[in-house]
Amino acid sequence: MKSDEVEIFGKYFKSSYSRIINGRLKICNIAFGENQTLNIKSNHTVKLSAFSIILFTLLISFTSCSEADEVANNLEGSWNIAVYQKTVYQGTTLNLEESGTFENKGQIEFNSNGKGYYNILEDLGAGTYYGSGEFTWTNTADEVSIISGFETKTFSIVESGKSTFELEREVSNFYFPGSEPGVSYSMIERLVLEK
Repeated sequence: MKSDEVEIFGKYFKSSYSRIINGRLKICNIAFGENQTLNIKSNHTVKLSAFSIILFTLLISFTSCSEADEVANNLEGSWNIAVYQKTVYQGTTLNLEESGTFENKGQIEFNSNGKGYYNILEDLGAGTYYGSGEFTWTNTADEVSIISGFETKTFSIVESGKSTFELEREVSNFYFPGSEPGVSYSMIERLVLEK
């Protein structure tokens, strides 16, 4: 390392002033590249590890935000519900009476203000959406949560695209009218949306 350079994450950057005093790095101006400069104004010393942690956290935050924003941008708009599927298992055995799949039986809309509307034309039974209704929604890079009334359903994102979006959620300890007492049921709800 030259006297006018500082090491951060194993890379060397030009610095107009840097000096290590008692294990602390004192920096005034670091050039990361053309027209990219970090200025630390004051005579305070900064621990290199603290600076590294802050820089790393900011990089991760920007990456996470942009992935979640990309998912939200892809999801916003009106969608045809190409496939709406409910699969119920009794232990590991498929329960055909409670399972079903419908194709092209409704629409769902996700607005940019976090609100939405659904219109589903077929009833898949307990634990699923049917009819028309409003909801609010949120998302991360990996999940979409739909809040309707007092119920929140969190779906994992299987596919996120501008023309196809697939969501899936699994409910363990699923109960429905007519379920046998003492028997364990689970349910997988799957939505394939197309524009």
